[in-house]
Amino acid sequence: MNTPTKLKAVCRIKSDGKYRQIFHFKENTDGSVNLRIKSGVQVGYFPNNKEIADDRISIHSSLNDPTFNLIKAHLEYKDGSKEAEAFFKTDAIKKLNSFALITTIRLADLKNQIYDVPKLKNGFSVFDIGGFATESQTAFVSILVGNIKSNFNAPLDKYVKTEFTSTYFKFIILLTNWPMPSVPLSHFINSITSGKEMYLNDFRGFSHHFHNGMTNEESLFKVSFLNTLLMVNYVDEVTKMSQGNFPKELYEFLSAVREGLLHELGSTYLQAQEKTMVLLNSKGDFNPNI
Repeated sequence: MNTPTKLKAVCRIKSDGKYRQIFHFKENTDGSVNLRIKSGVQVGYFPNNKEIADDRISIHSSLNDPTFNLIKAHLEYKDGSKEAEAFFKTDAIKKLNSFALITTIRLADLKNQIYDVPKLKNGFSVFDIGGFATESQTAFVSILVGNIKSNFNAPLDKYVKTEFTSTYFKFIILLTNWPMPSVPLSHFINSITSGKEMYLNDFRGFSHHFHNGMTNEESLFKVSFLNTLLMVNYVDEVTKMSQGNFPKELYEFLSAVREGLLHELGSTYLQAQEKTMVLLNSKGDFNPNI
């Protein structure tokens, strides 16, 4: 009897014509999968730089749970400090054509050597997810997970899709490029912590709802929302990094971009509230069966 091949894969993206490594997937003997993210040499807002030692997310097979799968995040810095492990459960994997968003990342310019593609060991696959030009584009990448038999067939007007499977999971990677130059810093929003992130405090309820399985369309809705949130973050980081040295015209341009993005976020959030209200029963409690 042949033993099924376990997933071992490196995900690459072409940056200015050169392949760079951004993700590393490795399946364990129990069918769980570790996702390691090459998220750059620092996190947080300039100049609060902290070097990352290990940034991984584990997607658990949870075979003894008929409904939910556990997804955990672990972040450790080279100074020895760690973020508290965060986790959530999702019902997306135990049913068909349903997906959970693991993370959404605004990629850096990928010039740092941490993104160099290593010499691959035997058994490793390579998935090329697309490309971008750092002088004129910033790349946004999202990772979704669902049941191995699930299909992701939503119209992808502005996204490039890559998909692959492990023993129990199907992974969907969505890439889109924004016409603004890349910067040295990346930034990400994990579904695990997105309710606590950045600009919209009451985004928490929206995020919590979507830990439940999403349809293809709902998945794209959330990816688009978080990408826009990360675009606002981009404008704020670029403005802070300038330390007042940009020409007045550039500040005015960035301010106008930010205002437009916040308007887009507001409109999207109102749509999210309407969707969430449909999923509330008459007592105001979340009803996942509707």
